[in-house]
Amino acid sequence: MELKTSIPTAALVIGILLTGYLALSGDSKETSASPNNDAINVVRTKNDIVAALAQQLIEKQLDRMFDLGTKYASNPRVAALIQEKRWDDAQDLLNGIIIESNGRITRVTIDSPAATSKTNIPALMVPINDTSGRIIGLAVLQFKNDIFLEWLKEIKIGND
Repeated sequence: MELKTSIPTAALVIGILLTGYLALSGDSKETSASPNNDAINVVRTKNDIVAALAQQLIEKQLDRMFDLGTKYASNPRVAALIQEKRWDDAQDLLNGIIIESNGRITRVTIDSPAATSKTNIPALMVPINDTSGRIIGLAVLQFKNDIFLEWLKEIKIGND
């Protein structure tokens, strides 16, 4: 099971949504013969660049979060607790070390590999493997609600 492929997909979807949103800044009644067409094309090109930057930034940040989650979820103590059916203890252990090391993660829950996580806030699932590499659980890292806006504030355009 390769969960990391969902990170670029999520970033791509966000980039596409941003491109579509930003592209709406032009008037749809404009034609190629319109004197404003060049200005509209410049605005759309700038919007495309901003959307591409946003996509790259979000993908990079999600990769960092995934790597952080993987680092701590691969702790042998976490796997041992899960194998002992001590899910709450494993969850408490992960909450302590992950939240302490990253203020953008607000909560960590642990699900079985077959579970479908139902959360209404941004979250990322990281596999928890036993010593043979078999997935025995999923660490669900939940982020602050405004995490994407916080990340997008890092984009600087022009001299501002």
